[in-house]
Amino acid sequence: MRYVYLDESEFSQPSNLVGYGSLTTDGAIPDSLIHVALERLRNDPDINDISTMKIDKKTLSSGYFHASEDSKNSHSHLCSQINNEISGVFHSHFFDYKEKNERIDKLLDLASNLSSLKSLSFREKVKLIFERRGALTETFLKKSFGGLYDSLHYSSYDHPYIPTFFPEIEFNIVNKRNPGVQCTDFLLWAINRHLNKDSLWFNRIKTKLRMEFSSQSKDWGGCDFDLNNSIVEPKSYYTITDMPKNDEEIVTNEMLVNFYLHAEKVNSYFAQNDLPNGISYIKNNLLMVYQKLKDSKDSEHITNLAKNYIQLFDMVPLIGENTSQKDKEFLLLSKKYLSLILRRDLIHGVRTNMYLSESRRIIIKDRIDLLEF
Repeated sequence: MRYVYLDESEFSQPSNLVGYGSLTTDGAIPDSLIHVALERLRNDPDINDISTMKIDKKTLSSGYFHASEDSKNSHSHLCSQINNEISGVFHSHFFDYKEKNERIDKLLDLASNLSSLKSLSFREKVKLIFERRGALTETFLKKSFGGLYDSLHYSSYDHPYIPTFFPEIEFNIVNKRNPGVQCTDFLLWAINRHLNKDSLWFNRIKTKLRMEFSSQSKDWGGCDFDLNNSIVEPKSYYTITDMPKNDEEIVTNEMLVNFYLHAEKVNSYFAQNDLPNGISYIKNNLLMVYQKLKDSKDSEHITNLAKNYIQLFDMVPLIGENTSQKDKEFLLLSKKYLSLILRRDLIHGVRTNMYLSESRRIIIKDRIDLLEF
């Protein structure tokens, strides 16, 4: 299981930035990491310095780290433990709320989704761990991330050559004492300082690969980096070069029907067989579509089938190491045009949905043998 720790921040002046950071690891970050850092702080002779004594005693008394309120001594020991013990990857996104003229809570939700998106690119189950804030609830998170998954369904039409993952998500809302949240808070705080031209702690974070990015207007940006051995990303066996060019010119109505029939075959197979653990949660959705395979009155069948197919595509995955070039092209086109079915914002998406729905009714009436898998 992947663990993803998320934390928010309103960056310090003079910036007008708000952002979210996510720290992804292969396992839970243990309490011992914090305990060791606190014990080293307690035994650090520098805490007797008059300039830091009061702050350090407050940190030790509270029993947890909070970067914006801690001293350089606390920062040093927590940073060392992060460098020594954590293998993972950190993603962050931030926005200038004055430039965008948006409510801070709305921008934080957007930054949260963007930071989480890369952290969800796995086939294993993912545990998302949020620091408690305001009225944040599990119900809200499920709704928010349900919308994120809907966006991924739709985006497969525009970018079918980009692998898209839909792992099962478990949501946890925790307090500031959670060790992973404390580490994420420090990493995001270091980026905060870095953006305000103080890179001392940002540069003390040991990374092998670091990437910073921003929009031309500087109203949006982010920073990604790995920690120690990072984490193993899922293997995919296709790239943009496997996608046929000018597909709008080569895809015929007959091919659209073949894409539909193939999707039915895939759905029926996995409805009746075991699924990988990371996607077993959609079993009921697969069964629902399979049970109405020959029901011509099911008006949402095509839409539900398309969602299932796109979720299975990279999670199973349908394209493997030994998939031929010809089959890759067929499968990538099927991914694109099954996603098009969901695009009610595009006239050709609505028309494709209508065409395949009518084709399905004709198949059930006249060629039901085509649905015998």
